[in-house]
Amino acid sequence: MKVYIDGSTTAISVVFEDGRRLIGHPMDFLGTPQDTRYAMTNNEGEYWAALVALAVIQAHYSHVPYVDLLSDSQLLVYQIEGKYAVK
Repeated sequence: MKVYIDGSTTAISVVFEDGRRLIGHPMDFLGTPQDTRYAMTNNEGEYWAALVALAVIQAHYSHVPYVDLLSDSQLLVYQIEGKYAVK
């Protein structure tokens, strides 16, 4: 299954291969109270998009044999692949 993710300072976007779309603040999808929202950096938004995507996959797509997480963030991809160090 392909999952396309993107994040910004105000919202995330997660699009699943089957057409399901999640767009909004990451706290909208994680069951966190509204008062815990905060301004994110762009890189934080990218990571939140990945975390929300993985949480949804675990909850609703556990039967899928593989997942391709696709992102336009070089930092996120290289850190996950181990090419860049994580501070």
